[in-house]
Amino acid sequence: TTGYAGTIANPISAITQLGDLGTSGAMYGFRNTIASMFGEKNIKLVDAGLKSLAEFEDPKRTGAFLENLFKYSGFQAVDRLGKETTMNAALRKAQQQSLTKAGRAKLKENYGQVFGKEFDNFIGDLQRKNISDNVKYYAMNELADLQPVFLSEVPRAFVENPNGRILYLLKTFTLKQYDVVRNRIIGEYKKGNKEQAIKQAAVLAGYLSLANAGTGMAKDFLLGRDVSPEQIPDRALWALLGVYGANQYTSERYLSRGDLTGFAKNLV
Repeated sequence: TTGYAGTIANPISAITQLGDLGTSGAMYGFRNTIASMFGEKNIKLVDAGLKSLAEFEDPKRTGAFLENLFKYSGFQAVDRLGKETTMNAALRKAQQQSLTKAGRAKLKENYGQVFGKEFDNFIGDLQRKNISDNVKYYAMNELADLQPVFLSEVPRAFVENPNGRILYLLKTFTLKQYDVVRNRIIGEYKKGNKEQAIKQAAVLAGYLSLANAGTGMAKDFLLGRDVSPEQIPDRALWALLGVYGANQYTSERYLSRGDLTGFAKNLV
């Protein structure tokens, strides 16, 4: 709790959370994400019984203290906006898919076994824009595929070793991004959907670069640091690499000297 309080429970870190929308844009489309961000939220966190990432859950008094810090720093509000935007963007895309034969086939490929006999009812609810329990379940699972919102979405060692969770401090989200690449890009490529996988990789890289570089420059502007257009290419690159755990400091300190072992140790 102390670690989170000293690192992310502040307004500047709250802005960082907006970078999560880059993943939503890549997976569900720019229009769906923007419409969900500024439009009506048909599905909210309360529908999924969610508050925050599983990493932040703490039943002790210190957990309540941290929750208040998140609330008053604005972190909680921005985090909720990002999660609800993602769920509603996923819903919008699914509703669009339900109207075409190819779209329904894709939904069945991913959720046919999940819903079983209820799948046709699920498609009907999407077509009628009925926010049923099945639709809520779908949106909740789409969010869980992108963010570690449940304990089922974090490493087993995290779940089984409460006293060792400090080793995962601010790491579960990064690990989940590896999982997104594994499932949505590498997995699709192995299935034979090579063109789709390559396209998805390019789109994801583009959205993450722009979203996280944008939030980084916004934070620098608010903090009175120099911001210039010339910085955009480099910042976009490091914004993308930062999602997967790399950063400019460790790269310049180790990789520039050819110290691959030092870089790997620092990354871990």
